[in-house]
Amino acid sequence: MNQALIYCVAAIAGYLIGNIQFAVIFSHMLHHDDVRHHGSGNAGSTNMLRVYGVKAGVMTFIGDFIKGAGAVLLGRALGGQETAYCAALGVVIGHCWPVFFRFKGGKGVASSLGAAVLLNPLWGLVAGLEGIAVAAITRKISPASLTGFTVYLIIALIYGNTMWDKIAAVLLFAIVVYRHRENIARLIHGEESAVLVRTDKEDK
Repeated sequence: MNQALIYCVAAIAGYLIGNIQFAVIFSHMLHHDDVRHHGSGNAGSTNMLRVYGVKAGVMTFIGDFIKGAGAVLLGRALGGQETAYCAALGVVIGHCWPVFFRFKGGKGVASSLGAAVLLNPLWGLVAGLEGIAVAAITRKISPASLTGFTVYLIIALIYGNTMWDKIAAVLLFAIVVYRHRENIARLIHGEESAVLVRTDKEDK
């Protein structure tokens, strides 16, 4: 199998993995409901946190994180580190625009972070810790996500040893920013709301 075909297989496999929407699965499993009918309508951990509480939000984040990490491992097994980057981008695109869910998914943060930590562990951990710190200070998820991937991008541009390091970081950053474009507008106008930590919603 030639290298270009391996890249395509890895990207498609990653995309299909990305179509596994843990927010939809867990909202049905825990609450017999569909999170996409509530809050922002996104199938992601932040909306799960806002609608159903901490347990559902954390479960969704972990599931999406593992999804991103798993895609990188699969890509690496198929053809090495370069192929892993193709799978990483595929899984994030699949999470954000899942064909099996009418192209309406989440914002790609947890899956991107899972992929980033597996691609470049130190960079990913630094970005993740920075995001946690911003979330703790602001009590808002969107600035944490945006600044976390800004940090990842800066590190990759400065210390990246290959073009794959830099291109993947640019694309992950671009996807996260694009998916947060409405949040960015609200942040600019001071209208972005904080996440309130509360007791989990009772099952219906």
